[in-house]
Amino acid sequence: MIGVTIACSINRFTTRFARGTEAQRMPFRCENVAGIMGAGTPAPIIPATPLGEIQRERGGDSSIWSSRCLGVSSEAGGESSVEGLFKRRCTNEAPHGVGSARILIVGVSWLGDGIMAMPALAALRKRLPGAHITMLAKPSVAALWSIFPGVDEVILLKKGFSGMRDTIRAVRKGGFDFAYILPKSFRSAWIPFLAGIPGRRGLSGNGRGWMLTETAMLSESAVCGHQSLEIADVLQLPHGDLESPPFLVVPDEIRDRVWKRVNAFQGGAGAGKLIAFFPGAAHGPSKRWPVGNFAAAGRRLVSESGCCVLILGSRGDKSVCDEVAAGIREGAVNLAGETDFLELISLISLCRCVVANDSGGMHLAAGLGVPVIGLFGLTDPSKTAPVGTRCKLLCAEGVCRSRDIDPDSPEARSAIASIPVDAVLNALTATPEWSSTAGSGSGQ
Repeated sequence: MIGVTIACSINRFTTRFARGTEAQRMPFRCENVAGIMGAGTPAPIIPATPLGEIQRERGGDSSIWSSRCLGVSSEAGGESSVEGLFKRRCTNEAPHGVGSARILIVGVSWLGDGIMAMPALAALRKRLPGAHITMLAKPSVAALWSIFPGVDEVILLKKGFSGMRDTIRAVRKGGFDFAYILPKSFRSAWIPFLAGIPGRRGLSGNGRGWMLTETAMLSESAVCGHQSLEIADVLQLPHGDLESPPFLVVPDEIRDRVWKRVNAFQGGAGAGKLIAFFPGAAHGPSKRWPVGNFAAAGRRLVSESGCCVLILGSRGDKSVCDEVAAGIREGAVNLAGETDFLELISLISLCRCVVANDSGGMHLAAGLGVPVIGLFGLTDPSKTAPVGTRCKLLCAEGVCRSRDIDPDSPEARSAIASIPVDAVLNALTATPEWSSTAGSGSGQ
């Protein structure tokens, strides 16, 4: 009961001073970045000026790194460890996690955001090969991190008061030296703070700045550029160090099982002519290419190229996927809502190419290194394009782009509907993989 009272008091305190904390945000503004990617343009990781190499911790033997109280100054004559621990520093050049340090990453909530964080997380793993890196993740995305080699362990972020208590205990038991906090919510900083992790770095805002030992500052290129650059700034990595897909490793036993299933519904033809459609989008109709367009593209792929069209999505996408399958008729296999996450990943890996709305399916294909055609209406690909260079973006022209659109905006629906079926088919046939007799993941 005492703990609850203290937590409520602290929450009221932070709310009162939230306005002052907001003033610490980076004052850069981003103008005229909409529409910079035209139809068919690859989506590489956007290069930017490096922020500088991570520096060594000073104090004691200069040949070793501090893993006891990372991020705290211990220079001779300087502040003590305790004083430094509770002094928030605004820096992008502090030393963290080299050697055998234990690092916690407080992860993002959505599949797409997770994939867009992987270029920086893979670079962090490459830079700190000896560190033990743990991901704190919601159950809905935990399976994603289980097949990402840049993470050694996953701790589940549980719901409710008892779930929060269990999560904090699990994090405290991990004995972490430092936490990188990727989300911007109050709770994401609250957990490592209560777990007693000595160093905690993230972006300020939402009344949580006092819980950070270091405040990450976004560079101008991160504010105006791709979302992956924001993660790089939080992790203190030069933008030029970001890694490229593939990031995910499909378990062999799952892959073999799915391969047999693919052979069965293709009559033993294998995955050479397998194309995946993701007609759904969690944000609603505003981000969905029309059902009739997907169906028309599918019919032509089947009749003109002899393809088998896999229709994929979550249980929430099933009604839309059912309509697309009915429109294609012969040559379509609708598996929406009928696979678990690892089976879904395996199916994508066997495909020659993926056509998807701006959705988690689009980002999953990119994370696997499978060629993907991404369809954008009013949403801004300069911020959320799929990572890597095996992506082609088809965007509505002559529109004002935004990251914030209503789920069922008539303007957004009209914009994405303006992308022609022929443009999608031309983008597909222009991929190098199209002339191959086997899919990018067939490998059997």
